[in-house]
Amino acid sequence: PRLGIGGMNHFMLPQGRTGGWGRDPESTRFGNFAMEKLINELMKMGCSRENLEIKVFGGGNVTESNIAVGSDNAQFALRYLEAERLRCVAQDL
Repeated sequence: PRLGIGGMNHFMLPQGRTGGWGRDPESTRFGNFAMEKLINELMKMGCSRENLEIKVFGGGNVTESNIAVGSDNAQFALRYLEAERLRCVAQDL
């Protein structure tokens, strides 16, 4: 917030089914790549990890399916932030 720099991503799946990225090695449709890409780009612009204010929204299960994609995405995001020791200041999941 002090630098006036921000960003966001909107990923469709937590990660590729095989643990990889799928056919596209840099696909931000997967959370594992999208999160890394976003944080790395913010750091290139001068943000420090310690000063990031992260807010997470979404995670709705909007289709009728046996797979709760929204819940999986929300859980992935929170696990990722915890593993990376990144502070989440707001969430609505």
